[in-house]
Amino acid sequence: MLGKIIRLTTTLSAVAGSALIIITSFRSGANLYILTYFTMQSNLLVSGFLISEVFNLFQSGTSLPKSGRFHPAIHGALTLYILITCLVYNSLLAPFMEFTGIDALSMIITHTVTPLLFITDYLINRRRGFISWNHLKLWLIYPAAYLVESLAEGAITGQFRYPFLDFLNQPFISFIIQLVIVIAAFIAVGAMLILIDKRSAVFK
Repeated sequence: MLGKIIRLTTTLSAVAGSALIIITSFRSGANLYILTYFTMQSNLLVSGFLISEVFNLFQSGTSLPKSGRFHPAIHGALTLYILITCLVYNSLLAPFMEFTGIDALSMIITHTVTPLLFITDYLINRRRGFISWNHLKLWLIYPAAYLVESLAEGAITGQFRYPFLDFLNQPFISFIIQLVIVIAAFIAVGAMLILIDKRSAVFK
């Protein structure tokens, strides 16, 4: 029962947060460009995953750990992405940003509430013992491609999606340090998720 409550709550949070941030982006004039941000992409991926899993749950009527349309590695990958969204925003971005009203609410939901709920869902509802170290390399393909595309866009347009990616308007050493921190976070969090799965698989 707890697993189902966590999954339903996480689904509501992910969908509501994604909807709010899209609404606020159109109000501010950002429109569909908001979809280029890692925050938006990770929240939409999580929303799609959860909606599909909830639909499958009610359709099949099976217990959560035995149900699922996706390989557990997908659950792990999305947990990695949404946790990085949380860590990067709250450590590198939030201290320099200020939001009020619905904007603040959308930021809190998409960058803190949904990530914390989703890691809880991963810990409780994942199918254990299906993730290997090889999956970490696969998980890093998407953020690596996102990084290359973002840097290329910034180099061409002079506009960067995130301040820490701006290698034109900050000391290059600062850019490198922040980039290394983000890359290290991806690897460390991904490794942590795999270790959690391997340790708990012994007791499944």
